[in-house]
Amino acid sequence: MYFVIGAVEERALHGQENGENGPAFFVSAGERAVLHVRPHCATLLSAAGEHPQQLATVSAPADAAIRHGCCSSDGTHVALVYNNGDVGLFAILLQRGSPEDGRSVEEVAVLPFRNSPAIGIWCIHESLLISLADGTVLRTDWCASARVAVHLQVRTTTTFADTATVAEADAGREDERVFATEPVQRDEAPSCIVSVSAHVRRALVAAVLSTGDVCFFTPDSLATAAGEVPCSAVRGAGVQAISLCPRGLSAAISLRDGCVAVWTIMRQKENVHVMLRAMFHPRIDTHGGTVCAAWSPDGTAIAIGDSVAWELRSASGCVLSSPLTGDFAAEGTQHTSSAQANSSPTKLPSMSSVSLSTCAFVHEGFAVWHAPCCGESPCTIRVLRLARSACVRGVFASERTRLALTDGRSVFCGDADRARPFWDVLTPPDSYNAAQAPLRVVAVSADGGLVGVAGARGCAVWSRRARRWRVFGDVNQENALHCRGIAFVGPFVALVHFDTARYTYELRLYPHVHLDASSLVARVPLQRRPVAIDVQRLGGDGGADSSAVLHGSAASCSWCVVVVGSNQSIDLYSVRTSLHGQRERRGSISSTATNAAVSPGNSAKISVQHLSSAPLHCDRGSTVRTMHIVPAALEVPGTTEQATSSANPAAAQGGSSDEPPQRSPTAAKDQVAALHALLVLDNGDLVLCHCMTGKIATVPPAGRADPRWPVMTGVERVLACPARGWDVCVYGRAGVCAAAMGALSSSGAGATDTLVAYDDETYALGIAPVSGVVVAATQRVLKKQMGNRVVQMFDVRIAVQPYLHYVLRGLLSSGRDEEALSVAEEQMKSIHFGRALELLLYTTLEMAVDSGDSDLLARSCKLARQFGVFAEVVVACARKSEPSHWSVLFECCGRPSVLFELCRERGLVVVAASYLAVVRGLEGTAAANSFALSLLHDALDRRMWTLAGDLLRFIGAAEGTTAVHETTMSAAMVLSARARRLVESNRLIELLLLAKRTPFSLSLWVSTESRRCLATVRSPMSAIRMLRADLSRTDLDFGQPAEALGELLELLVRHHCVEWSIVTAAVLERVDVLRALAVTHGAVYRTFVAQWQDDVDDKSVIAALQEAAGLLRKSNSAERVSLAAAWQQHTAE
Repeated sequence: MYFVIGAVEERALHGQENGENGPAFFVSAGERAVLHVRPHCATLLSAAGEHPQQLATVSAPADAAIRHGCCSSDGTHVALVYNNGDVGLFAILLQRGSPEDGRSVEEVAVLPFRNSPAIGIWCIHESLLISLADGTVLRTDWCASARVAVHLQVRTTTTFADTATVAEADAGREDERVFATEPVQRDEAPSCIVSVSAHVRRALVAAVLSTGDVCFFTPDSLATAAGEVPCSAVRGAGVQAISLCPRGLSAAISLRDGCVAVWTIMRQKENVHVMLRAMFHPRIDTHGGTVCAAWSPDGTAIAIGDSVAWELRSASGCVLSSPLTGDFAAEGTQHTSSAQANSSPTKLPSMSSVSLSTCAFVHEGFAVWHAPCCGESPCTIRVLRLARSACVRGVFASERTRLALTDGRSVFCGDADRARPFWDVLTPPDSYNAAQAPLRVVAVSADGGLVGVAGARGCAVWSRRARRWRVFGDVNQENALHCRGIAFVGPFVALVHFDTARYTYELRLYPHVHLDASSLVARVPLQRRPVAIDVQRLGGDGGADSSAVLHGSAASCSWCVVVVGSNQSIDLYSVRTSLHGQRERRGSISSTATNAAVSPGNSAKISVQHLSSAPLHCDRGSTVRTMHIVPAALEVPGTTEQATSSANPAAAQGGSSDEPPQRSPTAAKDQVAALHALLVLDNGDLVLCHCMTGKIATVPPAGRADPRWPVMTGVERVLACPARGWDVCVYGRAGVCAAAMGALSSSGAGATDTLVAYDDETYALGIAPVSGVVVAATQRVLKKQMGNRVVQMFDVRIAVQPYLHYVLRGLLSSGRDEEALSVAEEQMKSIHFGRALELLLYTTLEMAVDSGDSDLLARSCKLARQFGVFAEVVVACARKSEPSHWSVLFECCGRPSVLFELCRERGLVVVAASYLAVVRGLEGTAAANSFALSLLHDALDRRMWTLAGDLLRFIGAAEGTTAVHETTMSAAMVLSARARRLVESNRLIELLLLAKRTPFSLSLWVSTESRRCLATVRSPMSAIRMLRADLSRTDLDFGQPAEALGELLELLVRHHCVEWSIVTAAVLERVDVLRALAVTHGAVYRTFVAQWQDDVDDKSVIAALQEAAGLLRKSNSAERVSLAAAWQQHTAE
């Protein structure tokens, strides 16, 4: 998957003519170059870097404009179609000393088409297809030496079913064909071609006709002398544009109603069948006519864009990145700049007849370019930096690797085992990044302690324990290693090396603590190019870590390496480390498969053995995208015994076997024979394969006995295969699903069941078994002000969703309560455990309400009661449920008043307050108010002022009865008593908090208590110290305590609380108030201050008192009388 990170940059292009206004689009030329076409010129750009670099520019004639174009796969030829119907052919020549990067443009030929103008041109290998308005299709070459009319001869057709019905089809039942094959008469004449896409490796070409039909044919058929091209057609789908996936047989199509669909293409001899994989409505509005989606290099994501906006989607339709997400969701397309808003994104007659692609993946998939409309301002290209899945290009895959992203220079490792998940950013040394970036391969060890990366050459390994990177010390050795995959086999790092001279692959093992040719422990030649590799540990000392195995302090260990080759074969290799009683000679390491080098300081003996090789029986003819080994300890129903006997039939009959001898222990041998692997195919299918025989284990239709593994469709990735046999989780367009096996297959849940349903803005990355959650990534778009404009900032965040409730519900529904309790006890220390129990109660409550059977709910409540979070879980479930469902819930959980008292006894005041609404709904208002009044004392004792205010509002919200009135009066008395206690303890700041957070009238209370508790200050020095300390506290959640204390001072002065006024004014350094108090209450002032003035140790208070006394001495009697009158008038007001 791919996510946009950082800000979107805009780069201006040169060569624009004055007044150029119109659409712009991209034509990709492989991985080398991209052709950017606009009305008056076409620019060839280098696709090697993140930012566009202009290589050559081809200008249109003065009396014409460009409406379509294409370029050759090597970027040396360009063909343009003008709005007058002519076609221009150009050659891009390399010349030394050229000012424009050594390239010049030479016109080869101009092909006039006056009677029937050309509407589009496409490059198919070395041939050019020209579509004319009258339906004629011409084939020529780049030199225009010959032009041959091509006729698409439709042999078979497939009728597309209703798209709404197909989109709503169940994900597990998509094997049913929704298309019917019909013979077609040869005299049928197709319409003109409006979109063409070619798959080079699979030798397939797809052409969209103006009628909305799609024709499939091979590139070789274009070379026939007669010009008749046999093809298969798909009709009735209303297709306007098509783009074939560069990896696998998939296609992204744009429909006339604005939908974008993903097809899986199945070839059977000369016939081509398609099946719907996903369909979605883009959020963008296609203002500029039909747009064509662009595939990522690995075929896992598509970029869709029009003349204004863009978005990234996964192959199953999940929204990966979009500018209309987050803060911009409500603003529509207003995120565009003023120049783009002034440009015309409306109907463009010169471009509407053919499909255009406004997006292109560049920089090996680490960036996307978007071409907005050209306006009065200089034409620009939007550059979107991408962070993609770390295991996209690597053939190795592990659970930790699935929680990692890379932007080409750094690795973002997701840590989900914390309360707030975050990305841990790791950046290789600058010396390695400068020479080998971008990073193409990333791998993470099973425990997350090691991270391996590889760029163009060499590799680097990060150790969390040592907090350092390790690279090859010799630059020559680094440049000689062409790494295509990384994995961690115990203490060793396994590298897939590609020999560019002999075009072969081999597996190399190094100690991860020492990357050097002298430390190479094994070299295993691979028989073919690997497309997927996974490692599984077998037998041995299961608790030994990698350092113990490496330094000889652990028992022997074995690993099994499973390799899927490019020719659809599966190979097994055994890697074994054996230790002896005494330390062997330095560097005593052997390899059974090949010669091994010496590893200094290692006493382990390494043996690598090729166990088996078998063809992979994928009945759909699709290649493998990723692989995930199912642990041998996991029970696969009905396959273990068959796998053991089929893997070694001679051994099963007691005779000799032709299989190579296995030198691992018997337990490890049995585990190898029982190994299965989950394979995700390019078409989105998920199958279970036996590793030694290559056979696929399928599942019968739902409802039959003895269920087996299903062939699931629409799958993007395998998330986890836990050692405990409750589930195997996968992610697809239906969310996170659990495949039925072992315990789940007998629970009646069917072949598959939805584990976590995600919206289309959240992409599941993996499973965190320690926390019991599904880890996902979601895109967030924020606004940032940069100068005089607002810029979009894209950020990728980690989201978690518990899945334990699904496992527990499956176990409880099958009557295995003890096993469910055991599973819950294993996860009880997780920070998400309470949330999982809450979801368990909520889902079973909804099921009980719908079905009328509360047996499963009662079992769930019995399970949750075994843990200390039971009361919190029940009330959280009740608050999310409808009040009409509370009676069903608490019939199984117990009376809410009992749970309320339990929370009070445990000191859970907030949780107890959550029960008040439930008590009022089930047991009446009087009981709820009584509980609220008792809880008010606890809240005030704990200084929980906000909760106290909520409790008072809860009491006051009840209907006006005599009992409610008495409760309200009691609550007012409680608050008044609490206020007196705060004043007696010199806590005036907390008194202000009480008045702020609760409906407590401070002015009324001060007027009442002015002659009681506010009349005197028992300990002025303690009061001053306490006020000073409270003013400096930061944990009170008080905005401006000094201002609030000043308002209290006004109340105290107004109600003649002289002593407290003097103390408060001295702390606030209000000299004017002190002077006025000395004038109006001279005797009280002098007597009160004289008692404690000499003991004051606060310099600011002393300064305020001295300044007030000095001002008082300097003033005459008339001034004092005037001051006293003014102050009395002020206090009266």
